[in-house]
Amino acid sequence: MQSYLPYRDYVLGDYARRKKDLLNKDINMVNKSRQVLREQEVLSQQDLELNYTTLDKNKKLLEEQIISNRNTGN
Repeated sequence: MQSYLPYRDYVLGDYARRKKDLLNKDINMVNKSRQVLREQEVLSQQDLELNYTTLDKNKKLLEEQIISNRNTGN
């Protein structure tokens, strides 16, 4: 029994360390993914703002008759 306890502690300790390392890797991956998603959100917001700006500019050009509103499908 005396030799079993140190062996058990060794085995469980190694398992716990490996499990902790894997969990830390998972946490790091989640944090990296969260950062990538935040960057994508910022880029999407910028893209949306640019699209609204382009739409507004095109409306003004159309109102000033600088560009025409023709349907090229006909």
